[in-house]
Amino acid sequence: MATWLHDVDVYVSLAEGEAGPARDWAQTRLALYAPERFTAFPDDARLHDVVFAAAPPNVSAALIAALGRRPLSEGIASAASAVGVYGLAPEDPATLCAAMTAALRDDGSEGDLWLAYGLSNLGRADGRALAAAAKVDAETYDWVLPVVLIRVADAMGAADEAAKEIVAQMFADKRPMRLLALLAAMGIPLPTHVWRTKEPEEAARFGAALAHHGPFPLKTMHGSARRRLQAVVKSLLTNVTGPAAALVRQALAHEPAPEWGMLPAAVAAWLRARSPVAHEGHDHDHDHSSDPVHDVLFHAAGGDTTRMTEARRRAADNVALLLEALAEGSDSNGLVLAVAALRATQDLRLAEPILRAHGGDPDRDLRTAACACVAAASVPDLIPALLASPDAHKRNLGLIVGEFVPTQEVLAALLEVAVPADPAMRRQYLQTLAAMGDNSVVPLLEAVLVGEPAGFHASRALAEALLHRKLAVGA
Repeated sequence: MATWLHDVDVYVSLAEGEAGPARDWAQTRLALYAPERFTAFPDDARLHDVVFAAAPPNVSAALIAALGRRPLSEGIASAASAVGVYGLAPEDPATLCAAMTAALRDDGSEGDLWLAYGLSNLGRADGRALAAAAKVDAETYDWVLPVVLIRVADAMGAADEAAKEIVAQMFADKRPMRLLALLAAMGIPLPTHVWRTKEPEEAARFGAALAHHGPFPLKTMHGSARRRLQAVVKSLLTNVTGPAAALVRQALAHEPAPEWGMLPAAVAAWLRARSPVAHEGHDHDHDHSSDPVHDVLFHAAGGDTTRMTEARRRAADNVALLLEALAEGSDSNGLVLAVAALRATQDLRLAEPILRAHGGDPDRDLRTAACACVAAASVPDLIPALLASPDAHKRNLGLIVGEFVPTQEVLAALLEVAVPADPAMRRQYLQTLAAMGDNSVVPLLEAVLVGEPAGFHASRALAEALLHRKLAVGA
């Protein structure tokens, strides 16, 4: 049985202290181990996904309070944009959206971009949010503004006009793959195996099936695959509204880019299957799932904020279905639901598949990593064996999740782990050492940190804050 290094009172005491790494550390552990006592959202952006995945009862109120901090950090602004992807959208988002709108600085700061995107995810972006986002010069995130633009335009009944401008700029910049980036940012599934499909009709059948719908009737078409692709998309998106449909419709009014393959046909069929026109008489074989959990797990509905939130609320009643999805290889939306069920039911059968889904890959997406960290908190006795494993991927997994499992057994195993050669994993190794909050890690931290660049020193700041001592690693 695991022996914990700290008790809840330690977390509460530090969580009520001064802002800094120790307070963030404590708040995150309250979210994991005493969720009813979690009250404040951490400032450190690398902890936000773990808090969202843990989803303590007060998480929305804590985020709203954090949005009122001044100056507002870009990390908190970015966190606000992620509420929907964790299925945590409030039933009435008015208070959260008001806090996000009030936090807009309108000065070109990157946080405004994320606040506008978050508002658009909740269907509440308006002209003010769009104007604030338009002032941001953030080339790395140049996919965000078009998404906000087309969603605001859609609310005004002008999605096709906005899509026409976005697509024209996309082709002028010779960046056709931007179409897929924008669709992904709107939560539209992009089934990669459709790349192998050579026929648009086949891709359309797959897209319809993905949305739990039978094949749509299509007229017999002749000509090249690209010309048929244009015709298929035009037919499927007739009378289909919404920003994604407008974007695909306008993109395929141009010469299809070879890089897209037949993917637009699959997307168009999926969009039609999930639109009101799928209920009309000629689409009589509509068989869309009424269960939001099944819909998210097997029909790529996780990008729909409302559907994802409904699914999270019902996750605890669908453990068998979640285990089935995990066995088949669930995406990050399914992992979020599985963690929600694990937290609600303490059914430990869910924990190991969630950990396996991560696989110890340091480049896995943030949600998959956060879900693994939260799952590990429920099975602390498994983590020492991961750290002691001769398999590098298992050791990596142990280091990643071990940061949030502060037990005597994890600490003992961690002290025996060789310093990783990979820089990313070495940084994680240092962070996990520091997060133990125990003096026994100091010699290792000092020995490794002395040869590392300043970017590695977040672990030093955490260790010094927790242990109330300075490390001997120079300035």
